Amino acid sequence: MADGSFSWLLFFDGSGTPALCKEELTVHPAQPFPEPVQTQTIYLASGFPDLHPDSAVPLSPTLQLNGDRGNFSDDELQHIALAELHRNNAQRFRSYTVEADARVLVLGSSAQQLNAFLETYGGVLQLTPLLSTGVCEQFATASDPVLSTGENTIQLSFRTRAPLDKSRCTLCGICGPICPENSISEQLFLDLSQCTFCNACVKACPENAIDLHGVCRKTVEAHALLILDGVQTALDRTGSHIFSSAELEQLFASIYACRIDEVITCTADICQYSSRLETGCRLCLDSCPAGAISTTVTGIAIDQQQCRECGNCVAICPTGAIQYLRFSDQAFLDYFSGIELKPGCTVVLGNGRELQKFRWLTDNRYAATFFLEYPEVQALTSMHLLLLLARGAVRILLLLSGSPAAPLHDQIRATNTIIKGLFAQTVCVRTVTISELAELLAQQPEVLLQTPIPKHPWTNRREYLVGLLQELLNLSGRTMQLSGDPLRTFGRIECDTNACTLCLACLNECRIQALSSDSENWSLNLNTLACVQCGICVQVCPENALKQVHRVLLDQDAFNAQQLARAEPMVCRECGKAFGTRQSFERVMAILRHRKDQDDLSLYEYCDTCRVRKLYEAGK
Repeated sequence: MADGSFSWLLFFDGSGTPALCKEELTVHPAQPFPEPVQTQTIYLASGFPDLHPDSAVPLSPTLQLNGDRGNFSDDELQHIALAELHRNNAQRFRSYTVEADARVLVLGSSAQQLNAFLETYGGVLQLTPLLSTGVCEQFATASDPVLSTGENTIQLSFRTRAPLDKSRCTLCGICGPICPENSISEQLFLDLSQCTFCNACVKACPENAIDLHGVCRKTVEAHALLILDGVQTALDRTGSHIFSSAELEQLFASIYACRIDEVITCTADICQYSSRLETGCRLCLDSCPAGAISTTVTGIAIDQQQCRECGNCVAICPTGAIQYLRFSDQAFLDYFSGIELKPGCTVVLGNGRELQKFRWLTDNRYAATFFLEYPEVQALTSMHLLLLLARGAVRILLLLSGSPAAPLHDQIRATNTIIKGLFAQTVCVRTVTISELAELLAQQPEVLLQTPIPKHPWTNRREYLVGLLQELLNLSGRTMQLSGDPLRTFGRIECDTNACTLCLACLNECRIQALSSDSENWSLNLNTLACVQCGICVQVCPENALKQVHRVLLDQDAFNAQQLARAEPMVCRECGKAFGTRQSFERVMAILRHRKDQDDLSLYEYCDTCRVRKLYEAGK
């Protein structure tokens, strides 16, 4: 391998024009990033942050790879450098340090087990040992435990036997000798496993300090709960602060001071999970391997301390509510607004470490290839992939050291299914290893789109994806069915118009605005391709008039609003003002006619204002 020692430096020369220069630098992993000869202020340099994490200048693996292994002119490299600078400046996320908290509750099945654990880890952790069953002088027994969690702590509330009120006891010693089972020790421990409950001690105690059936409830707080092997408990073991014996490594990783970058966020405005109804889209919840995603009264919550930044939740989110702030959806779009991909090019995406390995193992240059450092490839979605294909790429190679996780695998399948259905193209997107990449780059596939698709303004992930689908459909001239597992977030809603009263309850939770109403035409409409099949509207419909159909035909009609139902307005008998729908009115009247305490039902045929006037005139 010929490891070039050139670095590309982006600086401003004082004229307001950005400039890019190339310098030969001696770069060594064990040393800081070298000072360039260039005396102007350097805003960006090509390089690898993994090699120089403390570099004062932002380092760009993308610029390094395309300079070393790509085939770009100086002007093209300057555009890449500027796009990288804007991308770096656009990153906005909260970053902070969580202080060490070594308080751990340990729930064991026996005193021997707890003692063994204390002997090993007692000097490292601040342990509160508890027994799950049985009695022991050394440890309290936690019965009926109830667990609650805070932001970085947990609280365990439990019942425990309290046969002796130590605040009353004077240590007179009367109870010890009088106990026939010798179950009261000099440490004032009452061994209830030996006690026959003869009550001799209770009767003899002059201070009434003994109650053999006494119970108290205690609450202890800690950073984490460790449940040792063999413990039988009804506690939910899936919380982010709950660990098993096999998860000691994760426990230790969580309790010591660490830096938290909140790069995975959720925007409730377009999230299709309803915390109020506890239903809707749960794809992110089901995809998180770390248990870092939960539901609260305000919606989806992400435990930043437990989050592994694996990208699964980002890839699987159909609306874009969950964002990866190291390279957000809008930042990705803006990035390729400043860079023109050549038709027929191959785009290689990988994290900095994988790209660094590839650069180390090859010294070839690859024409019609663009390398892009993407911090977590597993966070890519079909919107990202289709955007690259729409911009002129014919092939996308995702550089991974292992197999893709299920969410990314589905996004790749969805993208390839759409391209195959519209253009009869086989595989446009695939994952590759470093050993496969060089051989694949030597093969040049056929051009997919001769003319890149026009750029559109950004709204949200789903709406932008729909715009891409429309442009691709226009270019292909074909239609296709969107259905099946990789396209499960596409489908339509059907409405029983005879049952629908146009109450519009379905609109309240449709934050992606797939459903809408037309007040002039008294209609309920559906933007079919915007629907992510969360099913909330079906569940909240009081008339059971809606149902999901998990398929939709991708044709020109799919991009037009579909009228699901239309109602006849209910008009006031007095003033002619519309104040509801005829269907809702008839439904209410059918209920009221069965009530014997109703007066003149004709009053309900008036709007609110006229009804009050009628009541006033009638002296009611």
